[in-house]
Amino acid sequence: MLKEYLQDRNLSIYQLSKESGVPYSTVSDLVNGKTSAGNCKASIIAKLASALQISMEEFLSICEQMTLIQTDHGSVEARTYARNRIYYVAFRYNEKIQELRICPVCKDGTLFLKDFTEWAIDNFLVKQQLEVITDELCHHAKK
Repeated sequence: MLKEYLQDRNLSIYQLSKESGVPYSTVSDLVNGKTSAGNCKASIIAKLASALQISMEEFLSICEQMTLIQTDHGSVEARTYARNRIYYVAFRYNEKIQELRICPVCKDGTLFLKDFTEWAIDNFLVKQQLEVITDELCHHAKK
């Protein structure tokens, strides 16, 4: 995510704001998960990417994390992102996009983000399997 990317390069929000010409509040909102990069104008993404000397696509991929989540009940390719100070995960299940709320954005939240994401998806998959089993049992009971 963007916050870790900046930390790994010893860059502050202020430095990125100054270097890119993007207002501090906008950069802060992106870094702290108050807004998503998908809600920003292309010109802002271009300025930030240029200041970091990366492409716009690389910048967007830094802001949203794609991972293969494997659980005891299945595996899915998931996209983790922050919106309104909440982490979410989106993934495809049975030809539909599912979006789950993971946890609030907080100082140390990203340390466990992958674990929280795995738990949320596993919990979802278990509920789906239980619904299938319940439907089958009800169907057989009616016969």
